[in-house]
Amino acid sequence: MRRWQLSLLLVISLISAQCSRLDDVSQSKELTPYGIYTETQSLDTDIQVTETPLPSPTPTPHIHIVQAGETISYISLHYKVDMAAIMAANPNVNPNAMTVGIQLIIPPQSDNEAGLAAFPTPVAVNIMQPNCLRETNGGVWCFLLIENNQEMNVENVTAQIVLGDENAQQLVARVATAPLNVIPVGESLPLAVHFPPPNPEPFQVGYELQSALSVTKEDSRYVEVVLENISVNIAKDGLSAYVEGEIVIGDQDSSVSRVWIAAVAFDEGGEVVGMRRWENVQIVYVGDRLPFSFSVYAVGQEIEQVVLHAEAQP
Repeated sequence: MRRWQLSLLLVISLISAQCSRLDDVSQSKELTPYGIYTETQSLDTDIQVTETPLPSPTPTPHIHIVQAGETISYISLHYKVDMAAIMAANPNVNPNAMTVGIQLIIPPQSDNEAGLAAFPTPVAVNIMQPNCLRETNGGVWCFLLIENNQEMNVENVTAQIVLGDENAQQLVARVATAPLNVIPVGESLPLAVHFPPPNPEPFQVGYELQSALSVTKEDSRYVEVVLENISVNIAKDGLSAYVEGEIVIGDQDSSVSRVWIAAVAFDEGGEVVGMRRWENVQIVYVGDRLPFSFSVYAVGQEIEQVVLHAEAQP
């Protein structure tokens, strides 16, 4: 046999042997990836199903930062949470004297509160007819005087005032609030609300008391303060008044960290024509005399008299 034929036979033999090895590999088990092998356990099919649903995760309360112009009623409507629930979650917050930037705990809605903004039944108080005055820019201020004829103080007094045209159309509703949280027994304090322009001309006004809560005699959230050396100077045009005086703590066993003064301006007919609140946030100790001074302005009508009210918290 020639040399080249012998080489060819050798090559064919090597190829045949290699193919035989490939056939043996293809018939072997599949390769397992690297890693720890764990035996797959069978699922337990003996599962009891109950008609009682599992409890839902407990919702967490929301923190609301009070913005300028916001009231407890507005926040209650915004979150659709009972106003009493918000007040209960924030017992140290004065609802009608909230300052910008304070934090309120908004409790989660319960099933029966979802979509509702319930209000406690208000205590019966005397409500005078609202006095609504138009500004030169078309805005409207409405003042609603509330008289506390109860045998105990009332707090968190709010009312809804509705403004509409003469055909009772284009209705706009807003919540009116008081400058202070408490209306003492036998005293009167106005609620106020502003309707920015444009507003109908002429307009009609409707109102409804929303909230008024009794304050027990044992309530320690408020400290008695006295206003002394009061001076009221009404401007010649009657559209503003400058008030000044001193604050003295009436309770000799307490100091106060917050003091609010409300100046209410009346015209010669006894209608409220202006209102302003002054606030002090520094601690006042027993025996201290805290001076105050500020101006109150009228909406269109001349001021005949200015009455001051004060409130303090420890």
